[in-house]
Parts: sequence; C-alpha cells; structure tokens
Amino acid sequence: MGDTMKTVREWFTNKRMDKSRFEYSWMDFINQGEIKMTDIKYEIVKTIGAVSKPALSRAEGSASGWSKELNLISWNEREPKYDLRDWSGDKSKMGKGVTLTKEELLALRDLLNSLDL
Repeated sequence: MGDTMKTVREWFTNKRMDKSRFEYSWMDFINQGEIKMTDIKYEIVKTIGAVSKPALSRAEGSASGWSKELNLISWNEREPKYDLRDWSGDKSKMGKGVTLTKEELLALRDLLNSLDL
C-alpha cells in the first residue's frame, strides 16, 4: 500500500475513534447546523482554470450555466488553499467541492499522472 493511501486510511480510522485529536472543519459545523453558509467568507485569490465550461443557453446564445473550476481560495480569512468546485456564471453561488493544501494537490497530481488514460 502506498504511503498516501496508508496515511488516508490511518486518518479516517483515527478520526472515527478519537475526534478530539483533530481540528474540526467548517463543514462539520455546517452539517451539525451550528453555522449557516452565509457566515462563511471567501476570497478567490487566483483563478487557475476551468475543468468544465458552462453550456450555452439556447435562448441567449451565451454561457449562463455552471462551471467546475480550480481556484486558490482563502476561506474565512485563512491561508489560501486549492479549491475544486462548481460555480455559477456570476460567482454568486457555489456547489459542493473539495479543498486541498498544496501537498494534497501534489499528491493528487501524482495519482492522476500514474493512471493509464
């Protein structure tokens, strides 16, 4: 088993057994109803690129849908992290996504590069 998978497996095992050892993420509090999405502040520090582009609206002939983007985002005025999620065309709404540190992004890159696509 690779070091990355071992680390992930240990993290999930330990998280279930002793949550007091880990810092809760803001999503834990949202899921428990303790804070609302409107309490979350974010700043898109850098737009890296779109993974999928919005479909063209037939009526308008312009892009009006959602796109999946990789951005560098500061959540609640913290250190920026890489973030992959769906965004509405005007960036006023967001879908569920995943936030990664630089190290996690590099590990993901290595995993993707190892695939035979």
